[in-house]
Amino acid sequence: MRLNASVASGAAAVFGAFAILYASLRSKDIFATDGAHRCLEVFRRQTIFFHENNHMLYPVNVLLWTRLASALGMKPNGPFEFYTTVELMNCFAAAATLAVIFILIYMTVSSWKLSLGAVIALGLSKAFFVQATNANEAVVGLFWSLIAVLILVVALRMRSIWLIFASGLLFSLSMATYESMIFLAPAGLVLIWQSYSLGDRTSQFSRSVLVSEAAFILGCSSAWLGIHGWAAWMTGNTRPAEMVKQLFRMQDARSYLGLGPGRAPNLAVGMVRNIYPVLSNFDGFRHVLTGPKISLVVFVAVFAFFCAFIFVCGLHLWRHRNSMSETLKTGLLAGLTGLLFTLIPPLIWDPHYEKLWLQPLAMLAFLIAIALAIPAGRGWESDLTSRVAPVILLIGTLFNFWPVLLGRRADVSEYFQDAKDISEKVGRDDLVVADWGKVSVLYGEVWARKDRSVDFVTQAVYYGKGATEALHDDVLETERRGGHVYFLGLLDHSEPDWNSFLGSRCGVPMSDIEPYREHSHVIASYRIGSAATSLRQLDTPFHD
Repeated sequence: MRLNASVASGAAAVFGAFAILYASLRSKDIFATDGAHRCLEVFRRQTIFFHENNHMLYPVNVLLWTRLASALGMKPNGPFEFYTTVELMNCFAAAATLAVIFILIYMTVSSWKLSLGAVIALGLSKAFFVQATNANEAVVGLFWSLIAVLILVVALRMRSIWLIFASGLLFSLSMATYESMIFLAPAGLVLIWQSYSLGDRTSQFSRSVLVSEAAFILGCSSAWLGIHGWAAWMTGNTRPAEMVKQLFRMQDARSYLGLGPGRAPNLAVGMVRNIYPVLSNFDGFRHVLTGPKISLVVFVAVFAFFCAFIFVCGLHLWRHRNSMSETLKTGLLAGLTGLLFTLIPPLIWDPHYEKLWLQPLAMLAFLIAIALAIPAGRGWESDLTSRVAPVILLIGTLFNFWPVLLGRRADVSEYFQDAKDISEKVGRDDLVVADWGKVSVLYGEVWARKDRSVDFVTQAVYYGKGATEALHDDVLETERRGGHVYFLGLLDHSEPDWNSFLGSRCGVPMSDIEPYREHSHVIASYRIGSAATSLRQLDTPFHD
């Protein structure tokens, strides 16, 4: 199926409709998703810098976008206005992603109804909807990965090696923007392999296939090395050994990466939770069983219905695997490969993490569209599967408007005021040791001096007990230069709260921090609703 004017018009309509929807529902809650606050560091620094590998180019994207917005007359007057401007970047990137998916589905199934239904369901799914209306890192990476797929499809139809190479470049750009996005690249290798087999089964391992695969891999690897080389040059990291280490460094893997018998069930639960607004406060199966019964009943009903639908779709695809057209078969193989590989990050990292579900949900929407494109015969059973169930599941995504609307009505002005108040209490030579609380985060991103501030939780994620050893050195150094040491929120944690993450995942016992609690006093308290944060000053001199 060629990309004609009507398909392009449909994609433009999808982009326009979702861009308006997302932009009008931008969240005012900076803490609605993990990491959205990180754009505020760009507001403070106003220069090119880089994050760690898992979202290395995010500050560059934010800086370029906000500079463009300022040139167009949308210059933010403060940190919150800056945040809402960055949200627009994700609104447009998410809408453009849906437009690309619309094109890819239509090129595969040749159905406006299925293409439109799939992108609406994806665009309103919980993970996609929430990320598109916030300022997180992953959405732009998702956009680049889907653009890479579209260019690859066009390249294979034109038999253009240069476009295949360009697709590989874009995949590495998506990886540098958000690292897990590279897991869609194996679907590209399958597309190349399968495209040369159409009509000629003997050509699957021909010279053309090998050259195309090599061009794709070369594009990926050269951009990967080039982007990391640029980052190393900009940061002054020119030692060859350090540059090589930086290519593969993932500091937070020690606290998050893992596998276990509970990951697979959690993966299924995580998928449903990232499509529908169920179990919003999920904290393990035991918590669900002992929690409100109505939440459990609703979740079980939604989970059973959705899984039954996916099972029937999979069975339908299996039964018709030999009678599919070559286009559907190619789409099915590439989609299955993409789904299986993009499920690896949530499986080994966090089965409930919204950002990691963006690509798997896109692949799932693509595969469901293929399943529904195959005639299911006649009778009430086929009508239930191919018409009634998809409509019910699509209607279910409309309930995601509620949490998005709540984010739209949020007010974080008091958190900003508290963080600013702390900045006025802290002197130039003082050290602030903070946690991941809301006031702490805003203080750290907007007002803190990086050489006078310690994000203890992040340090614990990276180094475990080494974080307390480094903290001890920082405290002594602060005392030597005549400064005071302040603890923001960190010493407010109860033992169960501390052990739930810092103890169990990071390996830092609460006893490591107790001496600081015993030798400090509260100088200010901040309470918004049920949340409380204290600013404590360490007694001088400190003896542990």
